[in-house]
Amino acid sequence: MFRKMKIQSILLFVVFALMSSIAFGKGDRNEALSYFFLKKTNFTLEQSIQQLEQENKGKVVSARVKMNDELQLFELKRIENDIVMEILIDPITKKVVEASTDGIFSRYNDSEDRTAAIDAKISLLKAMEIVKGQYDGLIVRASFSNKNLQGYYRIHTVTNQGGSMILVDGDSGETFKDVRNEKKGHRSKKGHY
Repeated sequence: MFRKMKIQSILLFVVFALMSSIAFGKGDRNEALSYFFLKKTNFTLEQSIQQLEQENKGKVVSARVKMNDELQLFELKRIENDIVMEILIDPITKKVVEASTDGIFSRYNDSEDRTAAIDAKISLLKAMEIVKGQYDGLIVRASFSNKNLQGYYRIHTVTNQGGSMILVDGDSGETFKDVRNEKKGHRSKKGHY
């Protein structure tokens, strides 16, 4: 029984990888696999943020589908009392499987970035709601960024046709679709979009 389930899982992974390479290109497999995973799960990144914010104090500033060899988890970063926590949630059980302080190389370890994230007038969840109301696709990644004293959210959406990045102003909620970096099956030279 276990062997049969393992073989089925491997076959599903191979099929999804092949489909993702056709629809997205080799560089975008993680987003494609995240898309397929989110299509079949009944727990979203948005729901994981809601759950975490109801259970704990602090503000979630980053969320993404984290893919590894055998597991798909939601990785959330939350700032509470000037401490950045990384929380992994299993979307199947809807439970926290790991919580730890974020590494020293996190963008949120800079006090200006932490302060800007905390002071943003709209939350990550609200930014995601704005994007879902205006654009198609599933959200696979979302995070707060602060550049030149301008706080904004970067929301990555994916459809079966590819992915997009939408910027949301952290104060006004105004959106901007970054069409220069629209994903068409490949990434930029730096590996970003």
